[in-house]
Amino acid sequence: MYDEIIETATGLASRFTLDRSVLPSSVEVDVNGQSVPRDPSRQNGFDVILLEDGARIAFYGDALPENGDAITVTYDYVPE
Repeated sequence: MYDEIIETATGLASRFTLDRSVLPSSVEVDVNGQSVPRDPSRQNGFDVILLEDGARIAFYGDALPENGDAITVTYDYVPE
């Protein structure tokens, strides 16, 4: 619930659900071939949000992708 409050308060506009149980430190994100920095302060970049139903990638600040941008996410995951 705390994460959802943060998302609402920051005006989060873009988030993407990941298919597997992610190892947060392994996540790398590119938008249109450009690396996006991870920013746990959730000001300008992306962060991994761990929720009960999985993990999401959220973009903040200048890192918000625009409609039609190509987003590539790579990560290690916990085998099931």
